This record gives sequence, C-alpha cells and structure tokens, in this order.
Amino acid sequence: MRPIAPLLLGLSLAATTALANSADLKVTLTAPQQVVAGDDVTISATLVNNGPDAATNVDFRAGADLLCSVAERYGSLAPGATKTVSCTGTAGDQTRFLSPYGLATSDTPDPDNTNNYQYAFLEVATNPDLSIAIFNPGRLDPGLPFALDVTYANNALRPATGARFTIDIPLAHGFASVPEGCEVQSQYRVTCFIGDVPGGTFFKTVTLHPIAEDTPLGFIMSIHGAITANEPDPKTENNTAVVETPIFLTYTVTNTNDSGTGSLRAALTDANAGCTSSYPCKVAFRIPAGASAWQTIHPLTPLPAARATTLEIDGSTQTRYIGDTNAAGPEIELDGSVAHGTAITLALPCTSVVRGLNIHGFDAAIYAAETASCKDNPGAVERRIHENYIGTDPTGMHAMPNVRGIVIAQQATATRFAITDNIISGNERTGIFITSGRNTFISNNRIGLTRTDQPLGNGASGIYLATAADLSDNRIAFNHDFGVAIARGTKDVSLISNSIHGNWQLGIDHGLDGFSPDAPGGDGTVPVPVILTAHYDPATDRTVIDGNAGFEPIFSSYVSLYANDAPDPSGYGEGQYTLGVVNVNPGGLFHAAIPGRLPGPWVTANTTRTWFYGFLRDRGANADGFTADIATASSEFSRAVEVH
Repeated sequence: MRPIAPLLLGLSLAATTALANSADLKVTLTAPQQVVAGDDVTISATLVNNGPDAATNVDFRAGADLLCSVAERYGSLAPGATKTVSCTGTAGDQTRFLSPYGLATSDTPDPDNTNNYQYAFLEVATNPDLSIAIFNPGRLDPGLPFALDVTYANNALRPATGARFTIDIPLAHGFASVPEGCEVQSQYRVTCFIGDVPGGTFFKTVTLHPIAEDTPLGFIMSIHGAITANEPDPKTENNTAVVETPIFLTYTVTNTNDSGTGSLRAALTDANAGCTSSYPCKVAFRIPAGASAWQTIHPLTPLPAARATTLEIDGSTQTRYIGDTNAAGPEIELDGSVAHGTAITLALPCTSVVRGLNIHGFDAAIYAAETASCKDNPGAVERRIHENYIGTDPTGMHAMPNVRGIVIAQQATATRFAITDNIISGNERTGIFITSGRNTFISNNRIGLTRTDQPLGNGASGIYLATAADLSDNRIAFNHDFGVAIARGTKDVSLISNSIHGNWQLGIDHGLDGFSPDAPGGDGTVPVPVILTAHYDPATDRTVIDGNAGFEPIFSSYVSLYANDAPDPSGYGEGQYTLGVVNVNPGGLFHAAIPGRLPGPWVTANTTRTWFYGFLRDRGANADGFTADIATASSEFSRAVEVH
C-alpha cells in the first residue's frame, strides 16, 4: 500500500491558509498643506475596510503633533464599512512644520499594511518674514540721477500689513523722481509705503532715482535700506540691507578751449596725474549750451594719451547734465582738422571706456596701444568703446572722415575690448583695424552706413582683423574693400547674425585673397558650406533650404543662413538679411524650413565650428601669444543660390 499521510498533511495546511480571515484596512488623510499661525486647523481621516472579511478590535487614530489628536476603537468593522475621525486645533507659532497623520490597526491579518498609515507635512506660517535687497547701481556720476532698484519679499505665508521701507543715502543730493507711494523726507532719505504684502511674495521691485552728490572728488556711497510692517518679524537679519558703490573721481570739461582750466586737454592731463589706483575715474562734460546743437572742441595739437589706471571718457554726461540738444547723435564733437594725430589714445587704462563722442578729422579716432597688462586684477578689467559716431558729422548722416576709425594694436596678451552701438562710417580707410588683443567683441554697430542705414562706406574694409574676434548683430555694408577682412592665418574669428552686403569686394574674406574654400579655425579648417537646393513650398508657406556644411558635426557646429536682394558679383554671396541658424546633422547635412517667402530671392550661408581641447589643456599659443582650451571660427559666405 502506498503511504498517504504526507500528502493529506500538505493538503490540510494549504486549506488552512486559504481559509484564514483577512481584512485590508485603508486610511485616507485630509489635511491642509499650509496654514497661518493662529488659525483653526481640522485634521480628518477616513478608514475603509476593503475586506474580504471583517476586521476585529480596530484602533483608528488621527491628528497632528502639537495640534490635536483623536482615537476610536471598534469591536468589528464589516467589509465595505467606512469610518471618519477628525480633530480641530489652533496652529501655534512654536513650530514651522507639523506632521498630520491617520493610522488604523486591527487583530485581523491585513494583506496590505502599506495603506494602513498616511502622513503629510503641514507648514505653519508664523509672523510675516519680510526681506529687502538693494541692487548695486554701479559707478555713479556726481550730480546726476541714477536708477536704484529696491526689491522686497515676504518669505512667510502670513501676510504683512502696513509694510514700508526706508532708504538712506548719506551722499545723495536729493531725488530726481520717486514712484507713487514713496515720500521724500530729506535729501538723503525716502520712505515707500507698500501696504499689505501677501505671504509668498517674491521679487517686487521699486525703482528710485536719487541724485549722487555733486562733487568731483571720489567717494564710496553707502546706501542703507530697512523694511518693517505692523507685525513683529521673526528674522530681523534680512530686514536691512547695505550696498556700497563708488562715485567717480571726476575731471570736468566746462568749455571748448584747446587748453587751460576746464578744457579737455587739462582734464586728460589731470586724470593721468590723479588716477593712479583702481578707483574709477571719469572725464565728464558740462559745457554750457550754445547756439549749436552740439559743442565742438578743436584741438590745435594732439591730445595727451590716457595713462590713468582706470578712466572713462564719457560724452553722454553732456547730454545728461545739459539736456538732449542733439537728438540725432552726440552732443560732444572732436574735430581734428587742425591737430590730426589721434583723438583718444588709450595707452594704459585697465578700465577704459570711450562713450558718446563724435570724432572726425584725425589720423585715428581711437587708438589703443597698451603699454602694460592688467593681469594682476583681470576681474576688474573693462574696455568698451560704445555709442560713438566715428567718421561722420554729429547727425550721423554725412561723411567727415578720419583716416581710420578705431585702431587696436600692441595690446597685452589677453586684452579684450567690447566695441558696441557705434556708427563707424565715412572714414578714408578701414573702420575698425585690429592687429592684437584677444577676442574683441564687436556687436550692434553700423559700419559703412548712416544713422538711417543709407550708404556711407569706409574707404577700405569695414573691419580688418589680424587676431581673434567675435562679431555679432552688426550692419556692415558699402565699404570699398571687404566687409570683414581677416588676415592670412588668423584663427578664432566668429561671425554670427551680421548683415553684410553691398561691399565692393567679398563680404567676408579670409586671407585677403578673394574666395577661398577653407578658413583657419582652431586646429583645423572651416569649410564654406554648399547650398544644394532652395525652394518655396506654397502648400506649407515655407522656404526650404538644404545643404552640406562640409564636415561632420563636432562640439558645436551650425550654419547661419541669409537672404539677399542680389548675389555678390563673385557669385559667393553676401548676408544681407539674417534668417537664423540651423545645426549640422550627421553626414554634414543641414536643413531649414523658414516660414513664408524670404525678404530676398537669393540665399547664402556660412558655417561656424567650435573646437574644445579640455579644461586647462595647453594647445599652443595663437599668433598673439594667448593659449585657450576652446576656439570658435566661421567660414566665408557660400555661393548664392536663387530660391525657386
């Protein structure tokens, strides 16, 4: 006979397990996420028995620490039955966070005990937490208004009532204007009544316009701010703010004389003698208004070179002091028809700014030939040439040429300039001529055009580069040689979104040798792209352009597209209207679908490649002796293709 006891035992155990009672208790918690201290808060929880059997000796609790709690017991809870318990308490200000919970247990086994307990976080807003910040307005001109941005916030949930802030400026000379709700209480103090500030308010800004003390002496202006409300604030450390900002040490031009007190020559001489530290210095203009819309200075001999450590020569101060008497351009005109030479020579300044001047009649309008580097404090270096009219009259409409416009030469290894928002037109030779320095940024200039974009070309190229530079968003047209001439072997010249057209030779020329298929980049070349097809699709109202960049995509590679009214006589296009950029796809191909018809029937392109060598990796020096771990360069323009 076969033994059967072990088999029967196994069946008995299996049946016992299958027939045991079980009850799946599930708790759902209801509680707010945020409350204000002092408010009544209700915590509730709902219990359901999902079965399949009754639960016995059920213990059901709900509550929140330091707030309230409730507990109930049930002898039995049938399948499908629900129970709700709740408690109410007052949120105090003794803690920032509470932990509401709901919990159920029973003597009956629970097949899923993960849903027997639920908890949450409850944020309790105590008194309002106001904070204030003052944005540093930067270097200030004496006697002139400046924009001062004050930002406030309520970092708590509870609203602040009757909020107000006070700003104290010990070196203020009054306020040019304050917004509604602000009251000037003295020449040094203003109070702004901002009323109720809801909880969770961030980055509300009020802009004031104080006037810096009218003194030629340099000072550090300390600006203090404090914010309060009707309610006590739990964090007083962020209720105040202090910002320190310098007032320029200023040398003022008060007349148009060639020399003597109040002349530009005297101001430059005094600045060279007095500005020997990193404290900011400025040559400012306050020439009394006359019959002309602008004030003309006729130097009889070349002006002294700027050798101060930091120096701004700021023609816009005339406008801000006297008023905008020349709506078409600068109020300060430098006429070199007698002196010739250079109008503004930057021979040393680590920080050098030339702004708001009309310069004509000189051998060079601005010549930067630095004799020492500023490597000891590179973070403080700022070199900008902006908002000038160079080679035109003060209206920006007629040629009054210099020989060259801006010349940057003999610079220290890592010198950088930003040349922005100028009109550089009508000069006898090149508008911008750069032979050294590193990564000069040239943007938003009109080069070869009037203020209203009529032809007023320079006598040679618009820009000549023998070192690295980044060019973007310029209008470069009608110059008598190239739009942008790049000396043979020059690397790292990037051209993006520039309108370049109507120049007598190529818009972009690498090597000054006419069209060449490759341009030097980092350690490689940048091929000229080829546009394969260009057509307008009326069904989708898009102009579709396909082409080949001539290289596989690398670290950063893209193609800039342009439309033109007509192709360059060479056939290798120009870039009259910028259409945007597209990425280079695997295989070197690119594709663009541009909404609508293009502004011109001919399309061209140029490519831009970036080489990445690794951080701090020495890849060897450029021609200017500078080493870098990244390089970006752009090609010449492609052959023009007509859109069909």
